[in-house]
Amino acid sequence: MTSVTIEIMHGDITELFVDAIVNPNNKWLLSGSGLCGTIYRKAGKEMLEMTTRKICQVEFNGSVPCGSAVATDSHNLNCKMIIHVVPPKYFIDPVELLEECYINALIVADEQQCTTIAFPAIGIGINKIPIDQTFNYISGALKKFKPTVLNHVIFCLNNKHTENLYREKFSKRTINNLSHRFRRSGTNK
Repeated sequence: MTSVTIEIMHGDITELFVDAIVNPNNKWLLSGSGLCGTIYRKAGKEMLEMTTRKICQVEFNGSVPCGSAVATDSHNLNCKMIIHVVPPKYFIDPVELLEECYINALIVADEQQCTTIAFPAIGIGINKIPIDQTFNYISGALKKFKPTVLNHVIFCLNNKHTENLYREKFSKRTINNLSHRFRRSGTNK
């Protein structure tokens, strides 16, 4: 079993040179607002939507289930692929499906032979999931995940406040409660 390094950083996920970035998308896999819209715009909206529309129609009969993860080409981005997840909306969908987003993205990345994956803060923005709850689901996904190739998980956060919250939560909860397979990156301070 592969050991996995967890790194927390502040930055623009669309600029990372990693194997996969995760895009919190909608059930139709179309360009949305916020980070989803930025990813589509920088990747090449027309090309990416052509790909995601086809996947949505052919593989999912028009609507991707909440908690699912789907890989596409990255087109104009620095990463090799985009893994689109459909996170739950707080008070609408079962919030436990957030854990499925994380575990399914990790599994898809590993199956696609990715060694690095970068996650944004899924669910805490437009979907309004309280940040404390998100860490329970991130922890659950990391505990269940059995990597074969994937060895570096990055949480790339777009503001310092969220970065500091992730650092605090990971140092107190997740890293201490995960198996020895996981270690913090030496770049975390």
